[in-house]
Amino acid sequence: MYLIKYCSRWNYRPRAEALSAKINQTILDTCEIEYGTPGQFDVFRDGELVASKDKLDRFVTINDIVKERQKSSYLEWVKCRYTWDYLKVVDEALARRMS
Repeated sequence: MYLIKYCSRWNYRPRAEALSAKINQTILDTCEIEYGTPGQFDVFRDGELVASKDKLDRFVTINDIVKERQKSSYLEWVKCRYTWDYLKVVDEALARRMS
């Protein structure tokens, strides 16, 4: 689930609503919006910061969210692949010891 925290003082709500709708349509995941601190426009996924207006020096777009999701998916794949390769090496070492 995604969460967008936005600044109500500077009327970032329309941007937050638009980005939330794009997340719902593009990524097919739920997205909520809530008030944040002054100047804030941050996107969180499962409690972790995904993209921030402060870090990007511009408003977050759907492309930023998609890129971050692809990057995290790739990192998960690498982690799984590394674990699989490691387990294979351990199995081969154990097989050599047993014979």
